[in-house]
Amino acid sequence: MATSTNAAPDLVIAPPPLTPPRMSLVSLADTPEAPGSRWESGYSWSPESCGDGNIGLICPAPGSVKEACPNPTIVEFQPFYVYASDKCSTWSYKERDFYGRATRKLLAAESWFLEHEIMLDTLALGNPAIATAGAVTVTAGALPPHVALARLEDALGDCNRGSRSMIHVRPGILDLLVVGQVLRREGNVWLTPMDNIVVPGRGYPATGPAGQPIGVNSEWIYATSMVQIRRSEIVLTPEPWDKTSENPMGIPQQAVDRSVNDIFVLAERIVSAAWDPSCCWLAAETQRTV
Repeated sequence: MATSTNAAPDLVIAPPPLTPPRMSLVSLADTPEAPGSRWESGYSWSPESCGDGNIGLICPAPGSVKEACPNPTIVEFQPFYVYASDKCSTWSYKERDFYGRATRKLLAAESWFLEHEIMLDTLALGNPAIATAGAVTVTAGALPPHVALARLEDALGDCNRGSRSMIHVRPGILDLLVVGQVLRREGNVWLTPMDNIVVPGRGYPATGPAGQPIGVNSEWIYATSMVQIRRSEIVLTPEPWDKTSENPMGIPQQAVDRSVNDIFVLAERIVSAAWDPSCCWLAAETQRTV
């Protein structure tokens, strides 16, 4: 054991590995199989809207017809990439798991970036952003979390005819709703009394639809249609070499910066988070206390 504060450690070991969050937008959203076409180049869809339909008499008047439900405007989405890296001296090339570390960093943080981007479109790709002026505000001032949630649930019932939706909150508001015994947990999912899925997004900014900042005792929560997430395979850059006894981590020459004797690698993937802005896009201001 080292006895001096300036002494080198006796042994360098692997750190506790980063672990992806068990509950996040990535874990709770719909994640369909990648379609045959290359969605990574961008895609569009025709939303199914809000469960439109109508009712009629069993014996209608002569000439009565059943009208077609209107089709919402087609929505376009541009994917983007998320990445993480690892960099260290070449002295550690036999011991340091460069590619594993970069991959674990990516898996641990990717949902944060997806959550932040789906709220604000910070890359200015033109993707629908949740925390913007298109959201319909259902509160007049900040309400206790359980009351703000109730307003969202009422508004969802009015506009989507009962189809399942997502409530987007920051983790602190989730904690308050749990303390207030408003939500129930099934497996790894928190549900409202109406079975809508509550997403505790660590990357959500909690700003208002008009850019209102978080207040001393207020922030914003949102309701949307179900979110659909697509993710490509993880790509390691530069591509690793086969592992050998002399190169146990498979570090290629392209990863080595000889000018400073550093090794630098990336783990990256293309991602997309899509939702239907034509149906039940709601905002509520909530207090940050019970």
